[in-house]
Amino acid sequence: MKRFFTVFSILFITTQVFSQALTRGVCGNMPSEAAEKKLLASKALFEKLDIIQIEDLKYVPIKFHLIAKTDGTGRVKEYDILRQLCVLNEDYSDTEFRFYIKDADFSYYDSDYIYDSPRTSQLATNQMQALKNANNNAVNVFVVNNIGGGAGGLGTVLGYYSGAKDWIVMIKKEPQAGSNTLSHEMGHFFSLLHTFNGWEGAPFQSSSAGWPKAPFNSPGGPQTENQDGSNCSVAGDKLCDTPPDYNFGIIWNNCNYTGGAQDYKGDLVDPMENNQMCYFSGCYPYVFTSDQINMMYGDYAKTSRNYIKSSYVPNNTQVTTHANLVSPTNGANTGGNIGVVLDWEDIPDADHYLLEVSRYPNFSKLNQNYIVSESQKELPELTPNVNYFWRVTPFNDGASCVAGLTSSKWKFATKPLAISNIEEINAWDVVPNPTTLSQVRFAIEIAKPLDITAQVVNVNGQILQSKELTVHAGNQVVQLPEISLPNGTYYLRLISDKGMETRRVVIQK
Repeated sequence: MKRFFTVFSILFITTQVFSQALTRGVCGNMPSEAAEKKLLASKALFEKLDIIQIEDLKYVPIKFHLIAKTDGTGRVKEYDILRQLCVLNEDYSDTEFRFYIKDADFSYYDSDYIYDSPRTSQLATNQMQALKNANNNAVNVFVVNNIGGGAGGLGTVLGYYSGAKDWIVMIKKEPQAGSNTLSHEMGHFFSLLHTFNGWEGAPFQSSSAGWPKAPFNSPGGPQTENQDGSNCSVAGDKLCDTPPDYNFGIIWNNCNYTGGAQDYKGDLVDPMENNQMCYFSGCYPYVFTSDQINMMYGDYAKTSRNYIKSSYVPNNTQVTTHANLVSPTNGANTGGNIGVVLDWEDIPDADHYLLEVSRYPNFSKLNQNYIVSESQKELPELTPNVNYFWRVTPFNDGASCVAGLTSSKWKFATKPLAISNIEEINAWDVVPNPTTLSQVRFAIEIAKPLDITAQVVNVNGQILQSKELTVHAGNQVVQLPEISLPNGTYYLRLISDKGMETRRVVIQK
């Protein structure tokens, strides 16, 4: 009975571990002769670099393609991509690489094929190639919904680098979670192999043939690396400061591997659980070794990488000031759905702002999001008679650690103001508009003299200025008394005993 219990326990544990492997995330890259040749070329080129080439900061542009379904739904949020870039730069902080958002903006594309089948649909490949061709001076990163399962049925593919197409693909859950998947795939982009190269589809474990001694060659073909480093330059990932790893991370549940695996010489294997290019989960902080960093420098130095090199220096200043909204004030009625201007305080350290506008308070859908460089945005025509929610996040193209910088969430309504036409007025409007003046002016044409009251009101309907006037017949420009108004949206009302008319006024000093 005791023996049966022991066997049952082993079977249960093995099944449980394999089940966990099936639910874990993996990389879609597999061992290949082309990938190994690329690494060896990087190694050869690095040895020829001088100290200046090595120590120079290397600014790398990224064009993020935010993919949605064909109907435009399901796209990852820009805020999550900003956070992902922050993680990427933190993970590469010990290198001379600095990543930035190309043109401080994102690419948007709607395609069911790319969204759910980027690896298997030829139409998806064609669409992705067209997008890459239009953005051929940056690392192209496609953020999709689904990639599929990993090799050997292991895990869900979180991302991959295509050497043939020279682009990176990752699922949207990764930037949402702030993971290091992009950091891992960027390692592949710069020619790094998995530390367990050759064991991607078949991790070495107690159920493997020959256990606990590993075979001379991995199931994927590359030679199995020895613990003593005697074959480190030709086996595994071909680097000598990364210890052997036979993909233990996909089946191990902590950051201290003690599974008892041996190399083919019989020595116990002790992997590096927190290497960026391994599969051990939750072993923060993940790092690159010196040899790995040098290989990436060698890859960057290749002429084939000239397309990501330029003299442009991004703004790497980290914004530290919280965004504050100005107008429309929270809960205000904008008086209509056309020409609504959102305004917030300028942040001197920020070159760009992410403006999010949504019909839903959790910004889950029906969003109108914008990347702007000014602290104000006039929105296109909105849906009338509904509530909108908005918020602002400041950032720079090379510094996007935005946690804690987003403004409060404010609400405004697009209900029209009560307006009845004044028959005596043929035409009128605010001039100039927008205005930088300290007085509000309006041009008016009337058929006969008219007594009116001119009122300047804010978006909440509060009267800020009121002036009784007699307007003479004909065309004329009327100037109201000087008034100190901060930048924002206001309304000018003309009121007579016959009715009221309203025009929007934008102050931009």
